[in-house]
Amino acid sequence: MTYTLRINGDSLEKEAADFVETNLPNYEILWKAYIGNDGTNTMAKMVGISDGLQEKRKLFSQHHYTILESLYFMHLLAEDERNSNGVSSFNEYRMTVNNLIAFFAYTGRLRDNMGKCFVLLQDSAKQKDSEDKLNEFYYQRHVVVHGAKIPFRIDELNLFQIPQIRRDKSSYLGFDQSEDWNKMSHEDLIFLSDAMSNLVTELCPKVNALIGEMYDRVKGIITSNQLSLVPPDQNTKESHGTIGFSGFSGTNTSSSGSVCG
Repeated sequence: MTYTLRINGDSLEKEAADFVETNLPNYEILWKAYIGNDGTNTMAKMVGISDGLQEKRKLFSQHHYTILESLYFMHLLAEDERNSNGVSSFNEYRMTVNNLIAFFAYTGRLRDNMGKCFVLLQDSAKQKDSEDKLNEFYYQRHVVVHGAKIPFRIDELNLFQIPQIRRDKSSYLGFDQSEDWNKMSHEDLIFLSDAMSNLVTELCPKVNALIGEMYDRVKGIITSNQLSLVPPDQNTKESHGTIGFSGFSGTNTSSSGSVCG
């Protein structure tokens, strides 16, 4: 018996199982070989692992999990915007802007945690490569989160529009921090829902490929150290699908997806 997100994952992983299967299959491939879940939102036991490697494995699982959460939450924010009835009140405007900031902040979180995964796998070349491949998304996050507010328009149907965001400092395409709001014409704007959805669609194969490269490294670690996960049918506790709020119960676990770790 092998681990699956649908059966053995925590609440986030179970909820995201369809998304992972369609867009991020390498996440589950790596997870079921090297992380797992013993039913208490703690990593499955691994036979033959040293204390030092176990500590790196624990930290790796946390960064790996954060990659999924970041990309999946970006997907959900894009879905929320697509299903929105528009902006017709200040509160709706406030929530839209908050979602916009959160969406782009997740791109930075995703890139940083990707690099940290490769660091823990002792592959500094792949760390740099992964960050380089995600830099254009990271730059967009820099423009939106750290620059002046980006210009916007609410059209006659109350739908929120923003300009294309510049992806590179040397490019002249799209809005950047140095741009004047008033230079943006209606032709420069796209619907926020399209901007979010397009970015997620573009990110998914890149992130999946990078996790595939992580898995190649993980396979080597498993083979060279003769490691194996204790299978799920040998765990003593049944998974209840909680997200692992271990800190609130006074326990301290090493979770594959625990909020409190």
